[in-house]
Amino acid sequence: MNDFLNDIQTQFNQVNGFENKYMLLLKLAKTGSFLAKEQCIEKNEVGGCEAKVWLCASQKEGKTHFVVSSDARLIKSILWLIVNIANQSDQTKKIDYVSILLGLGLGNVVSQSRQNGILKIQQKIERILVL
Repeated sequence: MNDFLNDIQTQFNQVNGFENKYMLLLKLAKTGSFLAKEQCIEKNEVGGCEAKVWLCASQKEGKTHFVVSSDARLIKSILWLIVNIANQSDQTKKIDYVSILLGLGLGNVVSQSRQNGILKIQQKIERILVL
């Protein structure tokens, strides 16, 4: 597990109730970096998601660095969490992002439809990393 995820888990463990966890996710994501509008183009779009989702990757210090965006605020916040975990983890191992979200107490935001979208994002990340 990486330091980023440990820190996130600590913050979510200190908050009670789904609504407070939801608000914490939105607040944390506000500090994130997202794709510029010029990068939110068809070539970067992740298919199979209900909301518009874009994902780009670049190399930084020998690691793949992901940046995302979405036209939906909640999805954008979930994506912020996912790419930060991916960016700061051992990129040779698969990560179960849905389980992480459930473990943080965000089960109410992880509907079956969103799980399918998260899986599409996970698959694209894994294709880029060749996992």
